Amino acid sequence: MKTLWKTDEAIQGRAWSKIKYEIPYEISKTLPDGCLVLDLGGGLGWFGPWFIINHKKSKVVCVDIEPRLGKDVTYLKANVLSLPIFDDTFDVVCAHSILHHVPDSLDECLTEVQRVLKPGGLFVIQEPTANNPLVNVVRKFFRTDIHVDDEKPFLLKKLKDFIKKHFTIEEVECFFLFSYMVPHIVSRLPFLKSLAYFLLNLDKKMLNKLSLDNYSAYTSIVARK
Repeated sequence: MKTLWKTDEAIQGRAWSKIKYEIPYEISKTLPDGCLVLDLGGGLGWFGPWFIINHKKSKVVCVDIEPRLGKDVTYLKANVLSLPIFDDTFDVVCAHSILHHVPDSLDECLTEVQRVLKPGGLFVIQEPTANNPLVNVVRKFFRTDIHVDDEKPFLLKKLKDFIKKHFTIEEVECFFLFSYMVPHIVSRLPFLKSLAYFLLNLDKKMLNKLSLDNYSAYTSIVARK
């Protein structure tokens, strides 16, 4: 039996704000007007638009095998391993929590991304990793109802090695030592909310000051073709 996916919205927003919103927003400041963004496996297509928030004439295309229509995004039903897109089309390809769904075909997926990305274009990857022992135990014994059986997060080093075969990595930032599961715990035990904020702040300080990336639970990687 799988555990019901349930989070405390305030804690979730605080924990994920930099990953989901701040990083793509900052990247958007560096992009040209009229840029094209491919949201790889983007579902509702909420992630890609953050890359064009400073560019009204820019466009986002969301590719998914089961697109769930949202606003201001062009949707394309397709497999990330075989994109029906011309070479050198997009300025940015973003992939939020999608690569660990194709663990046995990652090279094939990255080859497709490299093909459709313009020379000098950016590839932004955000992925759970298999680095955090506590999270690995939770994933194994407390599967949730929104996760599927083919998911297989990569070790951070292995993920970077795969990406380096196809792109030049420009930035790697890691998140969550103790607090990855905090939004889920607080949703069931609200009296722990103060402890949750403490853990979020502690995570940030420890990751900034100590070399603990190899124990983080999530990563954001910016690479260039």
